[in-house]
Amino acid sequence: MRLSSLDPEMATRLEPKDTQRIARALEVIVSTGKSLSYWQNIPPVGGLASRDDVAIDKNVTVMDRTKLYERCDRRFRIMIEQGDAIAEVQGLLNLKYCSSLPVMKSLGVPQIAQYLQNEISLEEAITLSQTATRQFAKRQMTWFRNQCGNWKQVVL
Repeated sequence: MRLSSLDPEMATRLEPKDTQRIARALEVIVSTGKSLSYWQNIPPVGGLASRDDVAIDKNVTVMDRTKLYERCDRRFRIMIEQGDAIAEVQGLLNLKYCSSLPVMKSLGVPQIAQYLQNEISLEEAITLSQTATRQFAKRQMTWFRNQCGNWKQVVL
């Protein structure tokens, strides 16, 4: 593996099947001459929110999880009912993109593709897509909680 020879540290940190992160690590070391881990270990500097001499409130807006999940589910169902989601995935399938590309792993795409290929029912595709969307929303909430832990949470 090329990453092992250019950046052994990152090669050991990344899963061999994680082609997206491996490609990114290769891109960084080839373009900058420095490992991605080098860049990740540099303490962040700058930005208005990091300055102590600026009088601003540090807030992160969050939504009640039950409400958020209901909105995610409703939005996905509307996209299906209007035909937008199905038409978009059909367009991607018509382009014959490789299923390992990031666009083909987007929320709802694999499930709708399975439906369009008669592998699952539409209702199953909707349910699986809604579950994936809720899981993504939960990961985002976890990220905000970890990154903005000392910020005031404004709950909608």
